[in-house]
Amino acid sequence: MAASAATIKDGELAFTRRLQPNNKLATTTTTADGPFKIGLGLSVIPRIDCSALGCTDFANKTQPLQRYNQPLMLTAPLKGEVDSRYGRMVLDDVNGVFDQPLTMPLKVEYWNGDQFIINADDSRSYFDSQYSCKQIIYPLIPPTSFAELKPLNDNVLKGKNNALQALPNLINNEYLKQQVRFWMRIADKAPADIGCSENNKQYQPWLTFNWRGVGDEDPSGLVTFGSYRGNDRIIYRSETAVINP
Repeated sequence: MAASAATIKDGELAFTRRLQPNNKLATTTTTADGPFKIGLGLSVIPRIDCSALGCTDFANKTQPLQRYNQPLMLTAPLKGEVDSRYGRMVLDDVNGVFDQPLTMPLKVEYWNGDQFIINADDSRSYFDSQYSCKQIIYPLIPPTSFAELKPLNDNVLKGKNNALQALPNLINNEYLKQQVRFWMRIADKAPADIGCSENNKQYQPWLTFNWRGVGDEDPSGLVTFGSYRGNDRIIYRSETAVINP
């Protein structure tokens, strides 16, 4: 991308994600690009009537201002630089024994120009497991109660969080295979075609991604309880009717 500049006299400045060209989907779909270095500066027009309008003391500051990637020095005193990154929130797939909670690693990544990597500079992105949806995959006729996410409202730390847990549903302490996909609600609209009616969300559309080829949407992770029995070293290589993603 060639260097460019924009001047805003007042109002708000927003960086938006690049839309996918020739997108035929009903849902917004964006394209990963960047990262970009964004140079920011502030210039103040001199005012005569300070008693009525107020005046800054920027003129008394000594910091120079230089436009990003340009040698020309300006007279305004403030300068700054922002990393503009295309990001996404990720829920990892997990599997384990039928009767124990499973930790679902959650992370925030950004596109570095070649691949998605952990955004170690992010310790602010947040989530709330209360605002989530689940898609039951197995058994086809689910019991009256099913696996749930443990209540948790938390932030990532250096791009990661390992506190989120999926809790199994135990009926009379019997062995029960379960598979469910959990969706963390951060997008404006719920994921399509999964029967999700949870409208409450931790609104962070800048962390959505086109996971299924149907447009940018919430992150999700597949949880499988009962993929093996535990410590007796017997492993089920291909459980009937259990989907292995």
